[in-house]
Amino acid sequence: MSFQRLVIGSLLIFLGLILVFIAIAIAIPGSITKGFGIIIIGLVPLILSDGTIAILIISALLVAIFFIVLLLLLRGYTMARQ
Repeated sequence: MSFQRLVIGSLLIFLGLILVFIAIAIAIPGSITKGFGIIIIGLVPLILSDGTIAILIISALLVAIFFIVLLLLLRGYTMARQ
């Protein structure tokens, strides 16, 4: 049960980071369509049009992936100790 909470929590962190960077992309003037492009199409139009927002989003994804891997490693370590 705690493993399911761990996965759900890490997914919520991941989605929260994505939403924060989508909000940043929408808030920057002239990038409203780019912000919705993230939601609908993905990262490709952003990487082509504005590199800085894409770098922020990719770094958020990498941080979220890092935390998920870290939590899974921690879970495996605590299970191995028992």
